[in-house]
Amino acid sequence: MLAATPAAFDVLLCDRRMVPVDGIAVVRSLGAAHRHLGVVLMTGGLDSEDLLLAPDGRAIRVLAKPFTLAELSAVVARALARRSVAAGH
Repeated sequence: MLAATPAAFDVLLCDRRMVPVDGIAVVRSLGAAHRHLGVVLMTGGLDSEDLLLAPDGRAIRVLAKPFTLAELSAVVARALARRSVAAGH
């Protein structure tokens, strides 16, 4: 769905560890059509690779589990604000 309608989404919430593909692979697969997309990577354990996900300059927000709804809301709000600034709104 994301590939078919990239402009329909503002933020991608993605878990770090998933099967069969992990969140890092998902983020790395995002192309130029998704440069506007804010990315929140949720993880139960941070490692140095999590901080080096976006060689294209894409902003990645890492949210450590467990997190509260307030923490999730704040991270999504920051991702949306960055998207608005990048779009010139």
